[in-house]
Amino acid sequence: MSIHRSINMPAPVTQVDTAPVVLRFKGLWPQNLGRFRMHDQRGGGDLSHVDQTRSKGNHVLFGRQDWVETLRSEIKGMSDLNQERQIAALTAKSRVAEAIRVEEAGPSQPWRQSTAGPLREGILSVSKTWCGGTGAACWDGPRIAQFRDASLGFLRAHFTEQQLRYAVGHMDEEAYHIHFVIAVWTEKTTANRGQQFLLRPAANPLLASYEHAQDLAGEHFGKIGLERGMRRAAAIRAAREAGKPSAEPRSHVPPSEWRAREVAKAQVEVKAILDAAHEEGARVVQRTRDLTARALRKSRKRASLRAAERTAAAAREAQKYLSIAEAAREHARTATLDRDVAVQKRAAAQDAVTRLEEASVQITRHCAAMEQRAIRATETRLEEERKTRKVRETQTGLLTTSRRIESKLVAAQRDLDRREDALTLREKAAEALERGISYIIGGGIAWDEHAQRFALDAELVPVDRETLRQTVRTAGPLFLRVAKAISRAAWVALGRAQGQISADAIILTNIRAEMGLPPERSLADVLDRTGDVDPDL
Repeated sequence: MSIHRSINMPAPVTQVDTAPVVLRFKGLWPQNLGRFRMHDQRGGGDLSHVDQTRSKGNHVLFGRQDWVETLRSEIKGMSDLNQERQIAALTAKSRVAEAIRVEEAGPSQPWRQSTAGPLREGILSVSKTWCGGTGAACWDGPRIAQFRDASLGFLRAHFTEQQLRYAVGHMDEEAYHIHFVIAVWTEKTTANRGQQFLLRPAANPLLASYEHAQDLAGEHFGKIGLERGMRRAAAIRAAREAGKPSAEPRSHVPPSEWRAREVAKAQVEVKAILDAAHEEGARVVQRTRDLTARALRKSRKRASLRAAERTAAAAREAQKYLSIAEAAREHARTATLDRDVAVQKRAAAQDAVTRLEEASVQITRHCAAMEQRAIRATETRLEEERKTRKVRETQTGLLTTSRRIESKLVAAQRDLDRREDALTLREKAAEALERGISYIIGGGIAWDEHAQRFALDAELVPVDRETLRQTVRTAGPLFLRVAKAISRAAWVALGRAQGQISADAIILTNIRAEMGLPPERSLADVLDRTGDVDPDL
């Protein structure tokens, strides 16, 4: 982050067609990830260079919301895994005592000791003169979109998804820029430690050589009109090799550090003004005293030497020295005025110190308020995460229910397919039965009384025996059911007829008994013998 000033009043600037692209890396420790996220979300810290009305426009280009927790959990998991593998390697070499010491010491951090940290925080930016002005209100929209797309393409090209953990574009500062975080895991296997996973930024060529990174950035962003920055490191090396004095390497100064330095410089200037005023007042007073004493000494000496001889001259001399004394008094009055001015300067300096103290108190109060807002924002975020988990659980239940319903639908579809297959078979059987009945009606298939079976008349059946056999086989189950139904209906009809005949026989027997006819004689014999019976009876 470069040195910024307040952008409450954005203003356009003369837009240039090309400018150097800014690519910078800085070491980052895992314990500072929370501070990085707080600054990214504008939840605290130094925000004097931020236009907070534009902070809602900041957008995440890569990474999930819980990327910090995921990376911390990953680091802890690798620490535990490295310890387990080191203990296993030492045990395999029968170094049991050393393995016990490693286990008692606990997991170690999965990186080599360094002053910069095992992670890297990076920034991609460009001058506000290329963007079109100070603040998002003055930026050239298409250029910002070009730079954003080119930056994301550069990061994806040189950092894998396992290395690039987070990238965000900030719209609330002087110039558009992108912050990102890199974590590079490497694997190392030794006899005493086994297979170890370590965070080593230098494993990526861009992080191993910043000059190489600047070259690649200049080549990539040249497509949208940007160029590589000045080759300061190469110029410094060339100057040293030539034995010439070289400029010191430039170092990035964070805005908070720059403002702290400015406050310290102001305090030093105030103290210098106060000290100078005190010294000047003391010098003026002392100079007045010296002039007065010198004038008095001279007047006394000359008066004593010439008092007797030159009374008139002594009087003139006295008048002269009185004039000198008056001038001295005037000078003293001037010195007094100078002292008053110095006192006023001192009062102004004290007033400046007072204002600085009041500003410090206001800043302290503002920081406290920002901390409270950060706490409330954290509570709100936790509540949103709880609601998100609840929604996820609901979605999981709905997914389970939908899968259960889907399985039932699949079973129903299978049952429907089976029914359709059975219906198709029945339709085929019905068609075969219809053909068979037509063969029987047409006389092609008839019952042979002699052989007691159905016989085939090939002339009347227009199909071959195999086709006829297939037709009979298909219609067989349906024909049997129809035959059984006809048989049952016939037996029912015959049963009814037999019952009626039996009832008629009983009635006839009763009539015979009433008429006194013997049971062996028929009704015709009775009619022949009784000629006078009405034939219509």
